[in-house]
Amino acid sequence: MRLFQPIGVLLALFGSACRSPQDKEKTMSSLTAVESRWDFCQLKGIAPDAQSRDLWSAETVQDQLQRLLDEPFMGRAPWSAYTVAYKKMTAERDLARCNSRLKSSDEIMDQMNHLLADIMTRSFVTLMRQCPTGSPDVPGFCPLVAKIKAENYDALSAAMASTGVYLSSHLALSVAAIAYSDDFWDASPFAETHRMGRPWSDVRAARLAQIKRFKPTFDRFNGFLANQLTTVATALKDADMVKGDGLNLVTGLSRLIPFRASLFGRIRDDAFAAAQRMIETHGPEDHPFIAIKAGRSNLAYLSFQKGGEAQAQLVAVESFAQQAVAGSTSLFVYRNLLGGKTWEELMKDEPTKKEMEKI
Repeated sequence: MRLFQPIGVLLALFGSACRSPQDKEKTMSSLTAVESRWDFCQLKGIAPDAQSRDLWSAETVQDQLQRLLDEPFMGRAPWSAYTVAYKKMTAERDLARCNSRLKSSDEIMDQMNHLLADIMTRSFVTLMRQCPTGSPDVPGFCPLVAKIKAENYDALSAAMASTGVYLSSHLALSVAAIAYSDDFWDASPFAETHRMGRPWSDVRAARLAQIKRFKPTFDRFNGFLANQLTTVATALKDADMVKGDGLNLVTGLSRLIPFRASLFGRIRDDAFAAAQRMIETHGPEDHPFIAIKAGRSNLAYLSFQKGGEAQAQLVAVESFAQQAVAGSTSLFVYRNLLGGKTWEELMKDEPTKKEMEKI
């Protein structure tokens, strides 16, 4: 199925050097069915403009996450633990969604997959950078950063609590943002999704139908994410943010969150349902990741507007996730049995402590 008109062909990001000339010819030919702007798997190199509307490449994702970690307020504070783990997780995610069972055979579903990953990463980076200068009115990460500081979370507790936010309210906002992106849908093969100056109400049902059709592709990530507890544990161990035996940390996490594939699936199901409710009941003007200009609504990553009533729907989704992976019993285990380092332990000899204390 042809998805977009071609605007250029980029070399394949993964494995291109190993292909035969015949394979390369097939790859170049197949790219004519996809506008490179939305085809993450063909993007290469660090983007010269990180605020471009184009998708971030795998290299840009890693570069921007490292830049975030280098911010003075991050340092070795407990709230930086999730970014440490996320950087390692996204490297595996970005490989998996291009060359494994996470890749869909339906082009538009695959492109929605890439756009969702892009929205989640870019909005996470922007939100975290805004936390020290005044928390934006967006549920999730900045309120959690304040809580991590106020309640003296250790690094492992902070990372797991952030995972709960990422898979719940942040995921719901990101799925809903896909529906509001005129740039994406006006290039689709489905005329009924093209806004082209029409009011949002004229395209709502068509775009919502495509979001619902996306659910099976979305669900493929449940097992993958559940298996990333080992990645979280090893990343934090490598960064010296937990104490003790790394193997005990990995097995401890696995025991603490048994049946994690089904648990993460439940959290993500709730997030997906919340996104659908937002699309059904609210327009793009109520979404914090969307900017409206000249009658068009598109993704904006430089700043976030207030979402108000629409975001209130996400509170219950986030609350369940937090109880599931970062309830009081879990937090006790993370710190006292699995060795998450406290603020005092992480701040020893930390030169940027004053910057981090501004949070």
